[in-house]
Amino acid sequence: MLTSTPLASLTFFEGHPDIVRDVRSNCFASLALMVWDSLLTFGDEVEYIWPTPRISKFKCLYLFLRYINLAALTATAVAISFLTSGSASELTCRIWFVFVVFIGQFSSTLTEVILAVRAYALCSRSRRIALFLCILIWSELITASLVTLGRARGTRASFGTVCLLIDLPKKTLFHAIPLLITQTALMGLITIKSVLAAQAGWGRTPLVSLLMREGIVVYFAMLGFLAFALMAYIQRDDRSILTVFWFTSIMSIFGCRLILNMERLSRKLSQERMGGSYPAFTTQIELE
Repeated sequence: MLTSTPLASLTFFEGHPDIVRDVRSNCFASLALMVWDSLLTFGDEVEYIWPTPRISKFKCLYLFLRYINLAALTATAVAISFLTSGSASELTCRIWFVFVVFIGQFSSTLTEVILAVRAYALCSRSRRIALFLCILIWSELITASLVTLGRARGTRASFGTVCLLIDLPKKTLFHAIPLLITQTALMGLITIKSVLAAQAGWGRTPLVSLLMREGIVVYFAMLGFLAFALMAYIQRDDRSILTVFWFTSIMSIFGCRLILNMERLSRKLSQERMGGSYPAFTTQIELE
């Protein structure tokens, strides 16, 4: 474990300048990706998100995923030089760790909520399915919170002088189990209902095709992150914290695009059926 002394800080910088450089560059790169996507989708946001009622749940989800996460990544980018300077105290490192991990977890949870609403709609609004998905998502969130807080407060937490995580304990990977179960359940429900819809003759509609396609993309992206985290642990890679930066950015982008794509399709279907009337929001779409 590294100690928070000037000598330890100097030794770390001399021996691991590449680690400090990689963490800083990935922090800015993940922020740049999110800003770039925000600019690309700003026109759709103005057209499909802003006109919706203030109490819309999906509007709140979108604004959180887009702007709260953007503010969090910006704040991290501003502070990253100090956090990796060797001057930050261990308490600061612990607080920063909890902050960035919770932002990433909330991004993942909100994206799962969006997918869960879609699966719920595909399953004819079954209360059993809704209860099952709620239990999975809440279990994942609680597990992640306990693991994160335990990691930050535990005596075995080894924060170096540049706020990098050194020697991640095995229990940190336990969070991957409920995450994998939740994502697999969501993907399984969407896939099964899509196949049944295809057999019934309406599975090739634009709505079902959209749900299926985007569910697959999010699922395999999650698998990619889990595989990367597992490899980082096996190799004892001190750069593992940069996974959180990219996870937050990409989950925010996925969540926002899930909502935008659904609203765009909703507007199109509403105009076709009712001659251009105001679009139904995502939760109002009925699958028969």
